[in-house]
Amino acid sequence: DVLRMRSAGLPPHHEDIGCTQYTLSRCLREENKLAEAIQLLTTCLGSFKQSLLYPQLATAVDLLSVCLMDTGRLEEAEGRFREALDIKRKCLQENHPNIAVSLH
Repeated sequence: DVLRMRSAGLPPHHEDIGCTQYTLSRCLREENKLAEAIQLLTTCLGSFKQSLLYPQLATAVDLLSVCLMDTGRLEEAEGRFREALDIKRKCLQENHPNIAVSLH
């Protein structure tokens, strides 16, 4: 288990752990294991915030928003989509394609 090995060999909230958590969350969503994906993404957000990886943080918040939407938690999903857009606006140029995608 890659996540377990990385967690054992790296300090808590290391960016590599966050990246592994994000990738695993994507797989869990594809398997329709949404509760597990949401829980792991919530943990992943802490890693990205600690390591100041804001583009990755925005991407993880986007995926969390989609998972929340998939579970019918629409108000919470909307708030997270807005949070992701705010993060993108702070770390990317206004004409960046990722901002346009978030506005769609």
